Amino acid sequence: MKNKAIYFIILLVTLVLFAGFYFVNRGAVLHKDDLPLDAIAPNISSFQSYSRAKVTAINTEDDEQVASLRRIVQNVTIRFLTGDNKDKEVLLDYESGFAAQKLKANDTVVIGTMLAPQDVNQSQFVILEEYRLPKVGIVAALFLLLAVIFGRLKGFTAVVGLGFSIIVLVYFIAPGILAGQNPVIITLLGSGIIALVSIFLAHGFNQRTALAVISTLISIGLAQVIAYYAVRFVGLLGNGSEETFLLQVGSLGAFNLQGLLLGSIIIGTLGILDDVTTGQTAAVHELHQVNPELSFRQLYDKAMSIGREHIASLINTLVLAYAGAFFPLFLLIVLNNTQPLWTTLNSEFISEEIIRTLVGSMVLILAVPLSTLLASFYLKNKKSH
Repeated sequence: MKNKAIYFIILLVTLVLFAGFYFVNRGAVLHKDDLPLDAIAPNISSFQSYSRAKVTAINTEDDEQVASLRRIVQNVTIRFLTGDNKDKEVLLDYESGFAAQKLKANDTVVIGTMLAPQDVNQSQFVILEEYRLPKVGIVAALFLLLAVIFGRLKGFTAVVGLGFSIIVLVYFIAPGILAGQNPVIITLLGSGIIALVSIFLAHGFNQRTALAVISTLISIGLAQVIAYYAVRFVGLLGNGSEETFLLQVGSLGAFNLQGLLLGSIIIGTLGILDDVTTGQTAAVHELHQVNPELSFRQLYDKAMSIGREHIASLINTLVLAYAGAFFPLFLLIVLNNTQPLWTTLNSEFISEEIIRTLVGSMVLILAVPLSTLLASFYLKNKKSH
């Protein structure tokens, strides 16, 4: 009976999330092709088209060192592999600042095509960069292989869950926000759907996973509440980055930037919540199986002993993850001698990242006792019946 009750709750929550997402997004979801270029990223590129080409020969190469700057200019022959100019050969100059960026024969590169200002019927070609996607694909294949070898079926289903999460982000959450829907509501609904599907895919449809899902959904709600009051208390408007400025000046109209900031905090926190809730639920379940005679308080205390270690490591993990993502910015802050450190930390952009990290850490801390309490209560209550 207890198992049926918990699965009924999961089914009900699932229906509510999908129904809510449908009605919020109904008639408002846009595809990227439906949006004008300047609405997506104003003035981001002056190229009319892109294609791939192979370097067939290095004709000349000049290497100059001016002070601490290195300038390498190569004249190369390329043959188009795709696009309207396929199989056509042209001579182009390519400039780089590092030896590792120099082109070699048989390299595949990305070519940008633009119209020459003096003649609208004549195209100009620019070598943009190396074509990296095949190599990225090899690394991705290695990741999938390792996940399957060591994770077996669960490793594979976890990757499928990751793919589903990306689909929800790209085809539901992002278009919904671009269509003018409330970023907070869109993100909450999307995060709930991601949590439901990805966690069940990764860990299986069972009692332990169901408890972890419920803990995750409650924690997402807590993340929203804490983020809302933290952002308002600090006075953040959500316009601290260049990307938000580009959204504002696009042709889609004014964005709810504060809501966008809240939504980003929720998504960032969701990425680690899975680890917390499933880990703590599993710990409670294993302790209960080893010694079913443990009282509710004993089970909770022993699981929280594990949870406190989890909290300590996760706080460090989250801070270092954000520091790694913004490492160049971190170095610039350290090198900045033009203004005091407190003025830098007080800036909108830095304050946003600090609040994002602190709110995420607070939610992770709260998720540990929450998931432990829920799992301990359910297992002991189940036993008594």
